[in-house]
Amino acid sequence: MPGNRSYWEDDTRCPMVADDMSRNRFQTLLASLQFMDNTDSSNKHIQDKCWKSHPWLDMFCKQCLEITPEKHNSIDEQIVSFRGTYCPIRRHVKGKPHPWGWKIWGRCFSSGILCDFIIYESGTGKKYLLGMGGGDVIKLYETLPSNQNYKVFVDNFFSSVQMEHKLLQRHIYFFGTLRSNHLTGCQLEDEKSLAQKGRGFCDARVEKEEPFVIVKWYDNKSVTLISSYCATEPQDKAQRWSKSGKASVEVDRPHIMKESNTFMGGVDLHYTCVTKYKYHIRSRRWYLYLLWQTLMLGLVTAWLIYHRD
Repeated sequence: MPGNRSYWEDDTRCPMVADDMSRNRFQTLLASLQFMDNTDSSNKHIQDKCWKSHPWLDMFCKQCLEITPEKHNSIDEQIVSFRGTYCPIRRHVKGKPHPWGWKIWGRCFSSGILCDFIIYESGTGKKYLLGMGGGDVIKLYETLPSNQNYKVFVDNFFSSVQMEHKLLQRHIYFFGTLRSNHLTGCQLEDEKSLAQKGRGFCDARVEKEEPFVIVKWYDNKSVTLISSYCATEPQDKAQRWSKSGKASVEVDRPHIMKESNTFMGGVDLHYTCVTKYKYHIRSRRWYLYLLWQTLMLGLVTAWLIYHRD
């Protein structure tokens, strides 16, 4: 509802809430809600910026990990809007609808069910061999059982050839989009050359020593993909809009691109469901937003599991 009082007001009264708890008791509990003893903080805030909420976050994450894993998993980020003046994990992300907030990096099934997540804590001084994004991907895929042929889909922020090697060591297959500066030692046709050959053309390179392929496919512009379990065949046809002809046309699509379109958007699907039911509670204590956001994540996950089963 649009405000806390709406549950107890005569016009918008919600019996499920109002009959169980009075408004004054709700506000008293909300004002005194804590997860840690503040007098025992010592130097925790230096290395762990979310220490005040970790008992709750750890418990919530443990419950998510009890969900039986599905075959296809995607890893991506969610931006939680927060414009408060003090928040040690707040960041400005240019180009987002809500640029001020903090990040949640989550692992979801292709159905949108959340099974693991990490709160991104900026400026902790931690070093990762695979970069900032790669280090968190490692944490998220390590909770998957090894040697069971799971497939992990990531975007170009997390993706690299080194990440593919790391996953294959545990027999977890990898799929991701690649940035041009991550193509060390791999020469693919440039975008101008692919544009001259037309929409639907692709160029591929297969690694001899490691079982993975890098594919560059041209549609309206080129996109580079890497995978350790699928390549260009079998190709199919995809419907695309032609501006010049002002009609839909069929474009050749490699199998690796079809897999991307099918299984890549699990985190985006979950985030879309969460944003449709935004909470309206406000507080000066930024860590309470972690509680409310994870409650929404849990509700959406439960709803998706119910409809899946």
